[in-house]
Amino acid sequence: MVGRYGSRARFQEDDPSGSVDGARKVVESTVELTVFLTDIAALRGYGRIRAELIPGPAPASSAVQVGALAQPGMMVEVEAIAVL
Repeated sequence: MVGRYGSRARFQEDDPSGSVDGARKVVESTVELTVFLTDIAALRGYGRIRAELIPGPAPASSAVQVGALAQPGMMVEVEAIAVL
């Protein structure tokens, strides 16, 4: 996952629009995550990236392997519930 999946799962640090700052606030308030993977073997790598992006105790989480995601080429989709 680090590499192929990892580059798609990390925030862009140089985002000039400020959307990353807003996204970080949501990430810090996340209480539940559901990750959809096209290859469940990537779950361990996803977990390492999640730990990097959401330090501290992990929110409640579920993982589901799917045959495909909404757009061709997508490999990971994360649904998050946050309390703001």
